[in-house]
Amino acid sequence: MPRAMEANAAPASTASRRRKSSPTGQSSTEGAATSAMSAARLEVACHITAEMLRPVAGAADLRAALADPRITALCLGPGLGLARAREMVPEALRHERAPCIVLDADALTAFADAPDELFGDLHETCVLTPHAGEFARLFPDLAAELAAPATRGPAFSRLDA
Repeated sequence: MPRAMEANAAPASTASRRRKSSPTGQSSTEGAATSAMSAARLEVACHITAEMLRPVAGAADLRAALADPRITALCLGPGLGLARAREMVPEALRHERAPCIVLDADALTAFADAPDELFGDLHETCVLTPHAGEFARLFPDLAAELAAPATRGPAFSRLDA
């Protein structure tokens, strides 16, 4: 059954899986999700009857939520706000039980001026999902290569040039 966490104007979501038995006695895995979201998104989430809500206002609340062993994935970014992202992203990445983490939007933009701070905390279960602008702020050298005109056929990669 999905679980959701609500934060004052900051979406962050976590997901986990738990075992359950089917009517035939076979075991299966059921997902649980946790989302921290703005008040407007909370209103929408409240209409999803399978979700339970819990506040995640900052790094301390996130740390407490991540202590739950059922939380195995986390998404931080859209609507989180730059200041909260600077506080919560390192907390999530450095947590002793660091789950699979997807970073998007504000979670990436918050580190545009200091991408090495973000890169130093990334681990093998992190996924970055930047749009072109966020990508250019984090990887200006690669973005410049991608923006340059292609010099060879349609399958030519400008990054391999």
